[in-house]
Amino acid sequence: MVYKEEINNYIPNNNTIVDVYQVGNILEVKGIERKCSNLSDFKKLNNHQSINKSTGEIIEHKNNDNCIDDRNMNNSYNELRRLIINNFSGCCGLHIVLTYKYEMRDVNQLSIDFKNFWKRFRYKYKGCEYIAVKEPHSNGVWHMHVLIKSNNQKFLYVDSKKLENIWGNGFVKVERINNAEKLASYLTVLKKNVPEKDIEVNDNLSKKQKLLKYYPRNVRLFNYSKGIKKPLRKTMTFGTLMRSMGGVIPEYSKTLSIQYNDGENIYEVNKIHYLKFRRK
Repeated sequence: MVYKEEINNYIPNNNTIVDVYQVGNILEVKGIERKCSNLSDFKKLNNHQSINKSTGEIIEHKNNDNCIDDRNMNNSYNELRRLIINNFSGCCGLHIVLTYKYEMRDVNQLSIDFKNFWKRFRYKYKGCEYIAVKEPHSNGVWHMHVLIKSNNQKFLYVDSKKLENIWGNGFVKVERINNAEKLASYLTVLKKNVPEKDIEVNDNLSKKQKLLKYYPRNVRLFNYSKGIKKPLRKTMTFGTLMRSMGGVIPEYSKTLSIQYNDGENIYEVNKIHYLKFRRK
């Protein structure tokens, strides 16, 4: 059995390799203390099983074929959060919510409708870029969040009535983006390893986490236009990173110890480090 345990006040080794993402004025850091040397021992057989080639042991994986994979969803949301902050911090963009006048339960049709909407929008408002995020309501009916900014003008204005006509499928809500980090956090809730029965009854869990059961497996969670800029990513040692920061203290840090319990003993497999710096 593999599980994670958080370690408090742990400082990574200077030789730890870290990936550094420059997201606006924020540096997000993820480091893995040591390389895994035994992953080649395992081979995937199917969506439910893998085999340890050294021992011949078959390992069963619990998997819901109808729902999106937890790891893929979290990785996608991390990418989305960085894209939003990197492209909409400090700009006067718009947050638009596209809804339907009827119950839209076909996520593929939602994608088609948005594609047609963007063609009509781009014809009237040239030089714009977007990030579009699919999301279900609590009853499983789909809608779309769209973040739009203009490359031609700092302050983009779009009349809501004109926007409803361009959309043509129902109600439209328009808001100014005043805080990109806050909006990114709202749109990118991460899926935690919580039993489904607890998600349904625990009011303290995020409302959004209760919606994750509606996401089909392999669904594309978001799309963006060609002009959206990806965060700059660099790989370096932790020691090099800290020297480059010149004494700046991270505003957030967390270390997870990845441990394996074979039934008799507990072994630490690795440590994963997460840090966040903010440049003034």
